[in-house]
Amino acid sequence: MKAKVLLLFFTVSLIFGCKKGDNDPVFSLKSRKARLTGAWVVESAEWNSGDTTWIFDGTNLTRTDTNSIDVVDYSYKMEFDAAGNYVTTMITTYPIDNPDTTLSGVSCELVESGLWNFTGGAGTTKTKSELLLLSNKTEEICSDQPASVNTVSVTGQNRGVVYSIDRLSDKELLLMYGTEVTSVNGTNIRTAEIILKKEVN
Repeated sequence: MKAKVLLLFFTVSLIFGCKKGDNDPVFSLKSRKARLTGAWVVESAEWNSGDTTWIFDGTNLTRTDTNSIDVVDYSYKMEFDAAGNYVTTMITTYPIDNPDTTLSGVSCELVESGLWNFTGGAGTTKTKSELLLLSNKTEEICSDQPASVNTVSVTGQNRGVVYSIDRLSDKELLLMYGTEVTSVNGTNIRTAEIILKKEVN
């Protein structure tokens, strides 16, 4: 009888122990690390910075501010490996009638790589409830603009971003962040909500 109770306790602990976020699946035999590892495609997203908003619907990225609205073709992919490395790839294609004629019909690929890790566990923040991305290399290549190729390589981490993980399942990842930046020009509130779907091999 004791063996059955211990087995039941172990099984329940294993299943629920892998659930870290409030919106994570109730039943999962995979750890958060195992669920995160792989390639993810951004399905939709919204970024806000002051009076400017970017909304991505899976195909188009629409930038809106107090003076204008711009729309470009866009794709965004994130890849994480079990060793703690990540790569993000963003491809922006500007329309032929783009207001900035120097970018008309131009396609730019921005690749960022670095290290990732789970954070959290301080105060009321749950362990592994946040995702830290430490960038150490950024490369941008634009078509038809060889003079505008911008390559930046840095030894060691040069920029970190911390996302709250609202949901992490085998197939869906929801990342969020909110920051407040104060300068001599005032306070700028920046927020983001990014919904990703895992690529099927």
